Amino acid sequence: MIDLLMGSGAVQWVLGVLAAVIGVFAYGKVQKRKGKREVLREVQEADYENAAEIYDRVERNLDKRVRDMESRGYRD
Repeated sequence: MIDLLMGSGAVQWVLGVLAAVIGVFAYGKVQKRKGKREVLREVQEADYENAAEIYDRVERNLDKRVRDMESRGYRD
């Protein structure tokens, strides 16, 4: 039965087209997954950069904030 189906040129052509379509969909799925990973990595990197900037701003202004409260009777 299988030999009869595989022997036909039309069946082989249909199976070839079907395999090509499945291959195209699989390739698209892999590329979409890669794109999602890249976007997630870029977002995380931007978030880390923003966190570093916030930390630097706070660290630079810390002395000024402490000096503003100096000799005002505040306790640690």
